[in-house]
Amino acid sequence: MERKIEGIITALITPFTEEGDIDEQALQELVEFQVKSGVHGLYPCGTVGEGPTMSIEQRKRVAEIVVDKVKARIPVTVHIGAINTTMTVELAKHAEKVGADALGCVTPYYFTLDDDAIVEHYRRVAETVRMPIFVYNIPHRTNINITPNLMAKLAKLPNITGIKDSSRDFTQLCEYIEKLGKGFTIICGTDALIIPALFMGAKGSISAISNVFPELFVDAYDAYKNRSYEKAITLQYRIIAARRVLAKPAIAPLKEALKMRGYRAGTVKNPLRPMTEGETIKLRDSLMELGLIRP
Repeated sequence: MERKIEGIITALITPFTEEGDIDEQALQELVEFQVKSGVHGLYPCGTVGEGPTMSIEQRKRVAEIVVDKVKARIPVTVHIGAINTTMTVELAKHAEKVGADALGCVTPYYFTLDDDAIVEHYRRVAETVRMPIFVYNIPHRTNINITPNLMAKLAKLPNITGIKDSSRDFTQLCEYIEKLGKGFTIICGTDALIIPALFMGAKGSISAISNVFPELFVDAYDAYKNRSYEKAITLQYRIIAARRVLAKPAIAPLKEALKMRGYRAGTVKNPLRPMTEGETIKLRDSLMELGLIRP
């Protein structure tokens, strides 16, 4: 039975050692923290999970660990997108084999592809597996934007059941919802737009900051679902404030903030850089000022 992909879905970080290996124990602990905090799904190996920096063997191992640790308590959508179709297909087959509930697939990056090439890429991936696939649109990282018209073409392919939109273009997100209908699952990939996206018909959010503060995101989603709209809006502004102080350098602040909460999160994988001591002190002060962590 196909499980619904909706609600707050954490774009799970991957804890690495200084040598660039996966800290498997820390990863298991972070999965358990997320599940117990009430999130509605996990999304490993994506942008925040540093999927593009990992070897294919590491990506497979992360998928195995997360699926095994979750034990079917919540859906796991494994990100399998890569720079070429062959690698993407290999990761898709592996994710299906290990028991993932769905797949996320970013457009191939670096090269500028036309619509025909993009459709053919997704067709080859979609015909490989029998499970839901979410197109992942993040044009400021890939140099490709999945327009609503192109998404309508992709939605006709087998197993393409939704899109994770991280374009930061709210008008485009609304156009997806309007054009593709209620049977197609639109997931917001921008933390700053979660509540507005839900109001317009999105089914949920794949979030980076929920790695650190999953309770905040679950509370915001629950407030929306319970029609406590004023509370939902207040919490959305709180999320925006957290997002602002966790923005730079890439990924590392999420890991440092998790450590401030008492969780092992490892370091980032090169070429990303860890935070300096001064940056970490400033981050701690900012999170304390927002009331998100205790002294």
